[in-house]
Amino acid sequence: MIACYGEALVDLFVSPYSRGSLLTDSQACLGGSVFNFCLAAQRQGLQSVYLNALSVDSFGRQFDRVLRSEGVKLDTCACPEPTSIAVIELDAQGKATYAFHRNAVADTARSAHEIIANWQPDVSALHTGCLMLAPSSWPQTQQIIAHARSQGCVISVDANLRPAVVTDHVAYIACVLQAMVVAHVVKVSDDDLVALGLLAASSLKDRDAAVRAARSLLASEQTALIALTLGERGAWVLSREHSVFSKPTIRCTSQRHSGRWRQLCSRAARAFASASKAPC
Repeated sequence: MIACYGEALVDLFVSPYSRGSLLTDSQACLGGSVFNFCLAAQRQGLQSVYLNALSVDSFGRQFDRVLRSEGVKLDTCACPEPTSIAVIELDAQGKATYAFHRNAVADTARSAHEIIANWQPDVSALHTGCLMLAPSSWPQTQQIIAHARSQGCVISVDANLRPAVVTDHVAYIACVLQAMVVAHVVKVSDDDLVALGLLAASSLKDRDAAVRAARSLLASEQTALIALTLGERGAWVLSREHSVFSKPTIRCTSQRHSGRWRQLCSRAARAFASASKAPC
């Protein structure tokens, strides 16, 4: 069973206000990096358990219904803290700007001590990343990763950097690098590689340069697989011996932002399943 520790948040796409009206065509979508992975893994036949708390608010109840309907196990009861929201504004080219509302939210409500105390013996792998790697959340995440490693679990980390959520970017990058170096499976995007200083911004569209930069993460003895996503240009799964490229079969659109990564997450989940069958 795969334990998933990370955010389930609402992507709120905002549009300009109409003149003379207080209404917009804004759209709220259930999302979050780890939530998406949790669904993708379950749909690949890998039993998943979601470790974070969900809110009693309307969004939290929707997350609860979706996860339960997919067969994902929930590890805790609902909490009074609200669901986290990412407000997303798109420019004329479709590029997103994020503003995160994450003070005292549901997905950070549980302590590492509570999660570890309730650890299920049939968990063989842990997936985490994204906002759980921010400096404010990293100490908790680090404890959970350490416990999972002590239980012989495969560790999967999705870097998925969101600079808008932090003020200390140097500390943030340090936390992400600490997480990746202890992971058996690492998922990064080309944008992540630039943010981490592993790929020059001028090489962002250079596929070969991105693959080389991603391969550098295999320098960690612990890391066995890298999942590299290049947006509409496809995705790679890399090991020390092999490289597998997959073209995207879906077209990314802003209206489906919260779910558009699920297909790529599914590919990562399949790679993750292969790694979890190998000895740690």
